[in-house]
Amino acid sequence: MAVRYLQFAVVLAFLTYCKAQSPPSNVTAVYVADGTIKVTWTPSTTLRIDNYSVEVQEAGRSSMTEYLSGDVNQYRYKNPKPSSTYIIKVSTIRSDRSSVASFTIVNAAEAIYRNRRNRTKLTLPRPPDTGTVTIKFNGASPFIFIDGRRFGRTVNANGVAVHLTSTNADLTIERTRMTHAGYYYVTTGSDNVLGGQLLVVTDTPSKPSVTASPKSPFLDGSVTLGCMSSSRSKPDNHGLLMTSTWKLNGTEVNYDRFSVQGTNLVIHPVQKGDNYNRFTCTTNEVGQSYTGLPSEKSEEFLLTPNSQSRFSLTNLTAVYEANGTIKVTWNPPMTSQGIDSYFVEVQEAENHNISNQSMSADISVYQYHNPKPDTTYTFNVSTIRADSIIGSSLISLNTSSAKYKKIGAATQMTLPKPPDTGTSTIQFNGQTLFTFTNGGIKGSIVSEDGVTVSVGPANVHLTIVDVKITNAGYYYTVTESGNVLGGQLLVVTVLVEEDI
Repeated sequence: MAVRYLQFAVVLAFLTYCKAQSPPSNVTAVYVADGTIKVTWTPSTTLRIDNYSVEVQEAGRSSMTEYLSGDVNQYRYKNPKPSSTYIIKVSTIRSDRSSVASFTIVNAAEAIYRNRRNRTKLTLPRPPDTGTVTIKFNGASPFIFIDGRRFGRTVNANGVAVHLTSTNADLTIERTRMTHAGYYYVTTGSDNVLGGQLLVVTDTPSKPSVTASPKSPFLDGSVTLGCMSSSRSKPDNHGLLMTSTWKLNGTEVNYDRFSVQGTNLVIHPVQKGDNYNRFTCTTNEVGQSYTGLPSEKSEEFLLTPNSQSRFSLTNLTAVYEANGTIKVTWNPPMTSQGIDSYFVEVQEAENHNISNQSMSADISVYQYHNPKPDTTYTFNVSTIRADSIIGSSLISLNTSSAKYKKIGAATQMTLPKPPDTGTSTIQFNGQTLFTFTNGGIKGSIVSEDGVTVSVGPANVHLTIVDVKITNAGYYYTVTESGNVLGGQLLVVTVLVEEDI
């Protein structure tokens, strides 16, 4: 009898614990008139909640997490990028650090990009024929409509003109200024937003300056020149990326050892002839099918390499492997006598160093696990003697982009087309899905896991009509010699309702 009672007590305690671990419910996220994302939820029924955490992730990018007290039920995410999709995860956190979560997805407002001083036309929903409706700009009310008719002037104080068609309300700006940047939207008397557009007014970036890291690079090593410039487009959450164009001694760079990565120019290997080479750069903004005008040209920058080179590593390479790791390999320096160890530093994009490891001098390979998708990593491998760095080499790698799909959704991935000669394969997590001979598919076009392949003029398309958790992983094209031409990571998302 005592044993049965004990069993009953254990089961009851387990069920009580599981019930206590209920996640927040009715999690919703909406893009609101002030240009933020408002997240709300119904508080969890769990007792003794210490905190909530809200994780916001732009699809395919890294995420940010903010912790809130357990007595709140809303959160605002400021400055979302336009025309972007965000995944919101709200979790309850207890004192024992256990947590459960709920998810939702929201799309930010569509953006229109116009250069300063150009003519702009915005298309908004037509106000209904009944009631009071306003067209607002960043919260202000430049135009009011009563029963479908305009009340007041057709041109506001900021030079914006309104005209109604049978289906739309058209806003026209003859000469666009920076003060016109912001969110234009139609709202009813009950504050229901019928639709809107974000006007991004673009301008050339500020005049850049050139920096070098390291300032005095070793010969046969690497150096990263940065084109330091800031955006002048408005609003600040315009969603555009800064790129750069570089010139060497007045001529645009076009050499195998030069690599432009965003606003950086990576030179590898540094050569003796680089001494006092003159570099200049310009920047411009791109994104959302928009390419902006270039900035002013920077002042000339003179590169002054360090003459010490015999302790620098040779043949430093970085490869994104099929198992989702980055494999870094190198050959010992030309002069390896007296080297005590190697020191590997990992830097993610523009962040500070995120990982480092000391390795013995007889090792020439390093594995970086769980890199983020679509992210640039820089690896700095130094040679150490008597606790001092006597040589250093850099290499950068951008990991494959990721697609995020829910279970049961449909998706299509685009991979590089296999060569027209030889035998190539499309692989998934190290296993062959499809084989190509001289550019043509050999065998079935549908895999056992429901992936269909089709060949286009320049790419291969993989289609999944009903995504399963087993479809999650890395899909990539491999040549006959084992060279990976490119790939894509498929992330399958699920609703988490258990301890994480």
